[in-house]
Amino acid sequence: MRILSIDYGKKRIGLAITDNSKIIAYPLKVILAKDDLKKTAMFLLEEINEYINEIDTILIGLPLMLSGREGAMAIEIKEFASVLKELTNKKIELIDERLTSAQAEKDLKNTFKLNRKKRAEKSDTMSATIILKHYLDRI
Repeated sequence: MRILSIDYGKKRIGLAITDNSKIIAYPLKVILAKDDLKKTAMFLLEEINEYINEIDTILIGLPLMLSGREGAMAIEIKEFASVLKELTNKKIELIDERLTSAQAEKDLKNTFKLNRKKRAEKSDTMSATIILKHYLDRI
């Protein structure tokens, strides 16, 4: 079975997935968010349809503040997780993702010569991959 990781954003959502043995995390794709949470969750499930029977767990990055408190985005992500849970029988876990976007941006800037737009696109899948790698390191 595989694990899917989601880096949720208001505009773009980065996805990453493990191999079948849950050892290696791979960037998967970026999808565009829709105008409400249910439409976004349904679209996400359509986009990962080819993997859905192989996935047993879905991780969603939760952007806590450095203090550990939840901001507006964390609250929206919890609502998204709840909507997603209603639409699928997969285990849903929220994972602290503090600083993963900054780490992804730094890694992309140092590794690839990409313009700002390309870096932003790749940053979403890279963030989802980092969330997934951190999770795999803990299990």
